[in-house]
Amino acid sequence: MTGVGFRPLTPAEIQSVGVGPDRAEARALAEPGPGYGPGRDHFVWTKIGCIFLGYYVARTMPSYGYVPPEFPAYLVQVLAKPAKGFPSENVEVAVVDARTGEWSVGFGYSPTAVLGTTCGKRP
Repeated sequence: MTGVGFRPLTPAEIQSVGVGPDRAEARALAEPGPGYGPGRDHFVWTKIGCIFLGYYVARTMPSYGYVPPEFPAYLVQVLAKPAKGFPSENVEVAVVDARTGEWSVGFGYSPTAVLGTTCGKRP
């Protein structure tokens, strides 16, 4: 369970998309990867797996009055070389605002949490 929503865009929402997939992929690759291991090495994103365009609703939090952000977005799966002892942490899903091209929020470090596949790409 990811706690996020993602659905196809309506025709009106498609009109608000100002960023192409190439720009979304470049932005996702530029975001630093998480740290791991005793030396706190960081994953370096080197490839794109899957990419989806849709309407994103961020994870809800239990705090009162919190309204999660929602907007047209690309979910961009980024891949890094595997690190021994840290399985699946070399795959992450970045959320890139499809209107502005800005990295917004990310969630999960597992390809199965959202996409279930790396679209035939190998880290």
